[in-house]
Amino acid sequence: FKIMLPMAIPGLTSVAILSAIGVWNDYFTIYMYAPSKVTVAVGLQGLVTQMEYKANYPLLFAVMIMSLIPVITVFSIFQKTIMENTTVGGVKG
Repeated sequence: FKIMLPMAIPGLTSVAILSAIGVWNDYFTIYMYAPSKVTVAVGLQGLVTQMEYKANYPLLFAVMIMSLIPVITVFSIFQKTIMENTTVGGVKG
C-alpha cells in the first residue's frame, strides 16, 4: 500500500470527480429509490414538460445555467487532474 496507493490516488480522484458529475446529472436512480425527492436534472425535466404549450424560455435557460454552474466549477477546479489521468494509452497530446 505504501507504493501502490500514492500512485493510484490521481486516477482514483479523476474517477471520483467524473462519477460525482454523473450522479449530479442522474435522472433515473432517484425515481427508483426516492421518488419524493428530486435532483436538479429531474426538476429541470419537470419544468420542460410543464412548458409544453406555453414556453417561458428565459426561465428555462436561467434554470439550465444555474444547474450547470456547480458542474463547471468542479470541472474547472479539478481540470488538471482530470485531463492528466484520463488519457488513452499510446496517444500523445
